Amino acid sequence: MASDSVTARRELFESGLAIVDPQIKGVMNKLNDDISAQLKAALSERLAVLQRRQGLINSSIATQDAADAAVGVLEDDGFPALPNMEIPDSLIQEIREEGVADDAAAAGFEVTALATNLGITLGSAADKP
Repeated sequence: MASDSVTARRELFESGLAIVDPQIKGVMNKLNDDISAQLKAALSERLAVLQRRQGLINSSIATQDAADAAVGVLEDDGFPALPNMEIPDSLIQEIREEGVADDAAAAGFEVTALATNLGITLGSAADKP
């Protein structure tokens, strides 16, 4: 869901286009009339300013759309939660044996149960470092 600031920004862009687009159309129409060279030059300058603004607004809209899509993909991936990964206790033990003192290296892993025979046995619980 879009935040209030994103919605307000979108409305600002749309209101900017609602002002610029008709001005561009009007200036372009006037440039087709039988007018003096001086007025044609002034209108051409104005048209360039308006078209630049229109391009910047459209670029901003496209950037916001891309950002919104990227956030959607991130949320579909479960953001902000980060899933844990199951690994056997032996690998947790190997991490500890390698002298990894930083708890962050072992964070995010869960111990998986290992089957040692035809029956089901639960793996031993490992203390978190």
